Amino acid sequence: MSDVSDALPRPIGIGNGLRPGRVRDRKLAQCGITLDLNVYAAWCGARLLELTAREFDLLKVLIEENDRVIPRREIHGKVWSKGDSNARVVDTYVSRLRRKLTDAGHPGIRAVHMRGYRLMSPDDSM
Repeated sequence: MSDVSDALPRPIGIGNGLRPGRVRDRKLAQCGITLDLNVYAAWCGARLLELTAREFDLLKVLIEENDRVIPRREIHGKVWSKGDSNARVVDTYVSRLRRKLTDAGHPGIRAVHMRGYRLMSPDDSM
């Protein structure tokens, strides 16, 4: 017969290397930008970026896929729900995010004609 305590769920942090009450540090850093996924904050260098939730999600996709040009349709599928059918919504949010990045001193987002978008690195030249 098994002990009842074996069937109880284990509290977070016990036996997994984390201290109780602590959340694993989840940060993405790429192209001069750092995202903190625990608190939904973004920095360009040391400057905090004031982003909407959609802008943050868009930037997260661009950072995760920064090694390639991401098609508009793929960005739309990852950031917006299927019910949002406005074809220009990606372009609008890319424009807003690009402005915030360039205001913070980042080179921004490159549009590749008929292909999609790619987050530029500070080392990229136009």
